Amino acid sequence: MSEPRYQIVFSGTLRPGFTEEQVKQNLKQQLKLSDKAIISLFSTPKSIIKRHLNFAAAHQYEQQFFLQGMVVKQESMVLEEGELLGSLDSGGQTVETNDNAVSVSHFGGAKKADGASQMDDDKSVYPKVLPFEFRGNGKEYFKIWIVNIVLTIITLGIYSAWAKVRNKQYFYGNTHLEGSSFEYTAKPIQILKGRLLAFLVIALYYGISSLLPPQDGIVFSLVAALLFIIILPWVVVMSLRFNARHSSYRNINFAFDGKYWGAFKAFILWPLAGITVFLIPFGWHRKNRFFVNNSRYGIEPFQFSATVGDYYRIFGMMIALGLGLGLAAMLLMAVGGFLAVVIPVLGYMVMGLAYAAVYFILGAYFACSTKNLLFNSTLLKTH
Repeated sequence: MSEPRYQIVFSGTLRPGFTEEQVKQNLKQQLKLSDKAIISLFSTPKSIIKRHLNFAAAHQYEQQFFLQGMVVKQESMVLEEGELLGSLDSGGQTVETNDNAVSVSHFGGAKKADGASQMDDDKSVYPKVLPFEFRGNGKEYFKIWIVNIVLTIITLGIYSAWAKVRNKQYFYGNTHLEGSSFEYTAKPIQILKGRLLAFLVIALYYGISSLLPPQDGIVFSLVAALLFIIILPWVVVMSLRFNARHSSYRNINFAFDGKYWGAFKAFILWPLAGITVFLIPFGWHRKNRFFVNNSRYGIEPFQFSATVGDYYRIFGMMIALGLGLGLAAMLLMAVGGFLAVVIPVLGYMVMGLAYAAVYFILGAYFACSTKNLLFNSTLLKTH
């Protein structure tokens, strides 16, 4: 039995927030379609953009046109007797059409010599590597960083909200994917309100604590700690939603749909269970899974494919690495202890460097291995 074939159909529906003129400009600039091809798409009640696609290729077409503001549908191929398979060549000239359909080659790609639509041998439908590119530099960022520090100190922390937005806008704006950069659209005043609220809560806590007698102060602190544990998951969810809502790529916003109970398990329950040590990797996995599986780009959700076993392997390597580094550090500390008797300053420096080496090497391994696993296990449908 042959593999099912699909066609991509456009019936004039646009995504909310996109105008017809904007979509036409996107098709012309981003997908390089000719004016004639674009007119044909919008003047026909039902335009068949591409035919004879396998599922993966059809999905890629659907995604590409969605990014440009068009709502297209993926339909199973049903060819009627005598139906013509039309196409627009690379110059946008109509080759064959009928009353109900216009077929457009893959983003202005070439038409086959025999007049048939391009099929699976069209290399453009196969996966390709699109690297992220960061175009910022240290000199530019140093200017932003030093101004942020100075103004934050002068304003007693008030400017920190503006500093955060400037930082994010710089890093987002200099991070590019396929010729387009990311955007951060939050307003500093929104962040400032949240920080002022947090400051007031902390000030109220210390104010009440200072007025209570010692025995009552202990009870009050325990109640406050319990309230903090209860409120923390809500704060995490709100923060992730805010950050995602104000992050976008090609005019499409990210979003976060996590709920309180999921955050409670990821940030409270499993970290507490990690006290047993051997459940720590389980907590790492659940935290990242909560974040990825509840995030989406536009209407498309992200998926997390890493397993708990992947995190236990990292944990095992850290234990092995820690034991090896620990033995080396003990030798260095023994040398440092001997030197401390003769030259105290040098001895203490050697012991301090031994401790720091273990800490930083383990930290570097943990950061790299877990980040690699996170990004390599994060999928956006077929991407």
